[in-house]
Amino acid sequence: MENESKLSGLFCPGCQSQCVWEDGDLVCPDCNEQYTGDEE
Repeated sequence: MENESKLSGLFCPGCQSQCVWEDGDLVCPDCNEQYTGDEE
C-alpha cells in the first residue's frame, strides 16, 4: 500500500496544485486537467 500513498501526493505539472483521484484517474481540481497513472 506504499505505492498508493506515493500516488496520492502527486502535483499537477501545469499549476502545481495537488491532484485528486477520481474513478481511478488523477484529476486536478484547479485546472481540471486529467492524468492517468502512466504519467510520472
